[in-house]
Amino acid sequence: MVQLVIWGIVCVAVALSLQKRPTLVLAIVLILRLLIPSQAGWVLIGNWQGYAALHPATLLLIVWAAFALLSNAPGVAREWRAHWAIHSLLALCVTLAVVMAVTLTGPTALFGLTNSLLSSILYFFCLRVVQGSDADAVPIIVRVFVLTMVVESILVIVQWLAGSNLPWAAVAGVQPGSRPVGTFDSPLDLGLAAAIAIPLLVTVRSPLPRYVALVLLLAAVVLSESRTPTIMAVVATIIILVLAIRSLRSLITMVIVVGVGIVAFINLPVLDGLVERFSGDDGSSSAARSVATEYILENIGSVVVFGNGWGSSYAMKGTVLETSLENGYAILAFDLGGLAVIALLAAQLLILFSRRGMPGAWLAAFFAVLGGFTYSGITTMSAISMVIWAVLAARLSPRPLKAETLHNEQLSTAAMPQDKPPLSPLGKGKF
Repeated sequence: MVQLVIWGIVCVAVALSLQKRPTLVLAIVLILRLLIPSQAGWVLIGNWQGYAALHPATLLLIVWAAFALLSNAPGVAREWRAHWAIHSLLALCVTLAVVMAVTLTGPTALFGLTNSLLSSILYFFCLRVVQGSDADAVPIIVRVFVLTMVVESILVIVQWLAGSNLPWAAVAGVQPGSRPVGTFDSPLDLGLAAAIAIPLLVTVRSPLPRYVALVLLLAAVVLSESRTPTIMAVVATIIILVLAIRSLRSLITMVIVVGVGIVAFINLPVLDGLVERFSGDDGSSSAARSVATEYILENIGSVVVFGNGWGSSYAMKGTVLETSLENGYAILAFDLGGLAVIALLAAQLLILFSRRGMPGAWLAAFFAVLGGFTYSGITTMSAISMVIWAVLAARLSPRPLKAETLHNEQLSTAAMPQDKPPLSPLGKGKF
């Protein structure tokens, strides 16, 4: 409890001292969420509620948002008017989710619900409000996310070479599984986050860091041995390589860096685990997903309005289901009711098909939404939910990052033909 009180004081101090630097606070929140696994949150706040404890980054966001939003009522109103349909749907989703969770499970359900869903939607809304007064807010958060994922990728390579979940195995006793996870809670979270980051590399102006980052992110996806993120990463890589070649310098840089990466991939057993996942499946994984899909189709009609309570889907693991429902949105529907999920998906689709956004943001947002259908990450304490909503905020950004070496209009056309935002430079300095 002492650690929790101390962290609360730190959160208040940050909220008061950085009132005029909201983008910095949002960057800190995202970095903390990405670099501290849920199981290691007790290092900062103490083990006051076990795995039901709020993540330190979540607490910081809630405390800061209370000060920031109340002191910026005009900005809140402006953002609400600008995207009233999206925010109304999200407000409906949040209201239904809270009512269902508390009514069907009890007040303690709010801990898990806040970690998995509510805090991420709050982060999205805060970032949109801040963007209204600081045009660089979303581009900065995108840079922070990409840079953090590059660092994460280097850590994943180190973990793979060392066979240890560094550094949290030593600091917090977080033990590794059979696959490296970086500082995420699972290899699937790692793979999806890295795949989402790849399309955003088009905002990196210089060819050398862009292609080095590309190779590192691909390595993270491959080492996570996650099949769907691997497919996403391959698609994004092809688009980047095709659209980013504009000059001889860029072409030579790409050939050298990507060539070195290919040689390393071939000569090191990097691909072994992923190849085994694709070719060596004994059918158990496919069978588990088939059972989950069949259950969803047969029973989804019973939870159109009311769910079965927060966490009820996981209670079926090992009994009705072999694993879980393998679909984050289906899990939310069975736990909280279909209406909340319909509102959530409607808001995400409005964002996804908005006629604006930075280069690469549409594909990243598409991967983010699609990823929610492929596994249960958005319903857990994982950082992937905040990643998804940060990318969705970038999708709504009206001004793209400056990317001198890229065909921005071509990229937007390739990703989404009707999406052609005005190209106005925004970034200051190189990434």
